[in-house]
Amino acid sequence: MLYPYAEFSGTLIVTYSQELEDGTIFVHFEHPCDWGFKEARYILSSKENLYSEGFTEAEKRIMKEYSITMHD
Repeated sequence: MLYPYAEFSGTLIVTYSQELEDGTIFVHFEHPCDWGFKEARYILSSKENLYSEGFTEAEKRIMKEYSITMHD
């Protein structure tokens, strides 16, 4: 289950999962676009990008940094 965390300018939506038994938390980014949604998911605390579809490399770096600040 994902829980709302933040919404920016009515476009980028950030959600997160509950903490799993092993301490893993998933952070999910979603941005509506003309053809559906751009999506990305990161694992905390490893900050690993599980997948990313439609985001630029610059956008991915920003989301990764944002994920890091969520965990600190």
